[in-house]
Amino acid sequence: MKTKCWNWFFFAGLLVFITCALGCSSGNSGGTQGEDTKVHATSVKIIADVSEFKIGESVQLYASILPEDSTDSLVWSSSDSNIASVDSYGLVTGFSAGSVTITVKAGSVSDSITFNIKEKEKIEGRVLHYKQSLEDEDDYELFETETFSAEPDSVISSNDYINDYSGFSFNDSLSDLCIYYLSADNNELKLYYDRKTFTITFDTDGGSEIESVTGKTEETVTAPENPTKKHYIFDGWSPELPSTFTDNLSVKAQWKEIDKGDVGAEIY
Repeated sequence: MKTKCWNWFFFAGLLVFITCALGCSSGNSGGTQGEDTKVHATSVKIIADVSEFKIGESVQLYASILPEDSTDSLVWSSSDSNIASVDSYGLVTGFSAGSVTITVKAGSVSDSITFNIKEKEKIEGRVLHYKQSLEDEDDYELFETETFSAEPDSVISSNDYINDYSGFSFNDSLSDLCIYYLSADNNELKLYYDRKTFTITFDTDGGSEIESVTGKTEETVTAPENPTKKHYIFDGWSPELPSTFTDNLSVKAQWKEIDKGDVGAEIY
């Protein structure tokens, strides 16, 4: 009976030993197999259709990696992200003019490509300034032309080009307020300016009254008849009357007292 018990314990222990040995062997075999699944790249090459593009544009890059079943990840980088950036998928976007190198790495191998980022195309445009005619207030005459350049499809606002002409006011109801989507066929702004109206008032300093006169910018000022004042001779206006209307103005009569000895003087 005692012999049977020892035999049973012997076989049970042997079974545990074999099971443990097989388990450890299996575990070691699994670890080696995990290491063997990593396939390192031996070469990588960037595929691109262009070598230059413009600011604001984007170019999609692709990478060819060998062996094809490599487990190494692709890592993209730019030599100057102020000129162009590249995302984790190889999309390159230009920000400023210049030369930039884009690199892709796969493990210990890499490849690079250099791009020339160019300025955007510019379109030449004109701003035409028209002043109201003196002879016909419904007519406007071209007075000045300005030029500008901007990128296609830009919005050009008249606010950037309105000039402060002395004696004129901007007419926003007639003017082009902006250019939408600048193009070679849509590249002109026409701005219109109306003549201001000015008034000259007369202070006769006790003499006969004279009504004020009005006129538009650069219109000729017609001097009124001289005022009269008892015992005085009219001696002009101060300040002097201008030849054309340029601003609102008030003038005052200057008088010279009559001397009884003055020849030809009229005494009132």
